[in-house]
Amino acid sequence: DKTLTLASGTMTRECENVLKKLKGKKGDWCVSRQAELEQLYSVLTGPASPEKENAVRTMQYVPRMTNDSLNYFSSAKKDVYSVYPMPSTMKLRNDQAPGTRKTANISMDAARGESESVSLLVTANTRDLAGVKLDFEPLRDKQGNYIYPEIHPLGYVLVKNPTPSSGGFEIPGYYPDPILPNEPFDVAKDKNVTCLYTVSVPRDAVPGDYKGTITISPQDEKATRLNVSLRVYDVTLLPQSYLRQVFVTRNTAKNSAYYDQWTDEHFRAFTKLHLKYRICCQQQNSEGILDFGSVFSRDSKGRTVADWTRFDADVEYWFRLGMTQFCGFFTGFADSVDAIGDKDYLRTRLGLLASHLKDRGWLDRFYLYFYDEPSPDKQDKIIELCDWVHREGPGLRIIHTYNYLEQEPFIGHADVIVADIDVFKPETGEKIRDNNGEYWAYTCISNRVFAYPDNWKIDNYGTSHRALGWWLFRYKAQGYLYWGTDYWAVDPWENPETFPYGNGDGSLFYPSRDRTTLPYPSLRLDNYRDGVEEYDLLTMLEDKYKADPFEVLKIKKPVVDRKGYLAEDDTYVRLHREILQLLEKPAGKRR
Repeated sequence: DKTLTLASGTMTRECENVLKKLKGKKGDWCVSRQAELEQLYSVLTGPASPEKENAVRTMQYVPRMTNDSLNYFSSAKKDVYSVYPMPSTMKLRNDQAPGTRKTANISMDAARGESESVSLLVTANTRDLAGVKLDFEPLRDKQGNYIYPEIHPLGYVLVKNPTPSSGGFEIPGYYPDPILPNEPFDVAKDKNVTCLYTVSVPRDAVPGDYKGTITISPQDEKATRLNVSLRVYDVTLLPQSYLRQVFVTRNTAKNSAYYDQWTDEHFRAFTKLHLKYRICCQQQNSEGILDFGSVFSRDSKGRTVADWTRFDADVEYWFRLGMTQFCGFFTGFADSVDAIGDKDYLRTRLGLLASHLKDRGWLDRFYLYFYDEPSPDKQDKIIELCDWVHREGPGLRIIHTYNYLEQEPFIGHADVIVADIDVFKPETGEKIRDNNGEYWAYTCISNRVFAYPDNWKIDNYGTSHRALGWWLFRYKAQGYLYWGTDYWAVDPWENPETFPYGNGDGSLFYPSRDRTTLPYPSLRLDNYRDGVEEYDLLTMLEDKYKADPFEVLKIKKPVVDRKGYLAEDDTYVRLHREILQLLEKPAGKRR
């Protein structure tokens, strides 16, 4: 009954023994969290390296397989099929099973205005399952108030070239990710399908306890019924997050390889779908949601004038939906003043934009993003360009992204300095904020071999995506930038590896199979959304108790540290509940 953990001095031998026992056994796919076990063994037996250290940091708190859970699962295989509720961050390949007991009861906690999910693993034990249907009853309280959830099966994508063990599982296979429409599905014998049950609580919901059910019905088999309890707390999340964001879309759906017809209406609906997952995503100049083309014109004397009527209405509309930031007007990417084609054209428009945003109190809600990760030889030219923009458009805020270029020379020139998470320095953030700037973080393919939390790795712990919000809060990042949500250079259904070892990088959505409906979101987005919501809840907790939330919560294990995060699924569920309980208590009462 011993749990395998890194604390054991005989970890390597235990791994070898268990793997030998499982080799060749029928149904060895059922090994609890087999990916983690194999990964752990490869790390322990591999040569020393910085990547190995990062892997150990990430994995050290993850519960390992126990004989008890393995025996329980073996006995459950006598049933035709099984359904396992589990945290939504638990990613299991289609030939794995959880190391937890089955239960017919699901308990959830949420604030008003918050979304929460739980996963259901449907496993086929003795034969194939056909036509599995998912259904639910609305969640109701004793007064008859109700909340409608949603439930979806997940699709699986084949990871052929897995993320290295220092940053992921390093195991090829089929991983759950696309959130599919709720339609009947099949499950092959000795395989599984993960389903996602999500409750989005309205902001005007009545606090209290709600009850509902989930029904899983395979064709020609007895249905399984699960009871759901939801506690809605007297705590409200606002539409706009405290975390400022810039996610970039390339509007790749316009490519006829993916959609037969993609209109402006589709794109606006796609932007709203991003907001469902607390993501503010735009193109250059906010194209598709803000129409700068209708703003500027020339009067009878040939002077450039601006009509902000439609623009203001659109900005207010998207603010109400939860948008936190917009991309301001610029003439494309440029890394020097000389690279600007028509300076007079741009100068006039920047001045008009700055004046209007100042009048509306929106200067800190718009940014200019016209260069990216400049090389050291471009530093002086970039600084000169930033200063030119500020002269022509006083108060406009410029985003500066960097990875290994020294950032301090840009303080006072760029306004929103965005560091690759690998080179993020909290002490630099203090200097930037002292100069009326903002300090953000971003992740990308360069993080593939590191154990930092991220939002993109398909073959990595789901907790890595949820932990990102905790990491950003702890190290006082005011915002987060990500370079792409629909970078479909190749069809992600066929190959999710957008870059070498970059499974999912830049591709957080999947083109729909029918080529007409909106792209399918991913499980990674669902996990990331929880992290953003917890960033907001931690901000509210800090404001209420005027103290460090990590101390208020009396956290014993560090959820995140500078180079890693806690990968234990249940810890995030428990801490989320404790935060809500503390926020609901009268001010001054912690326990």
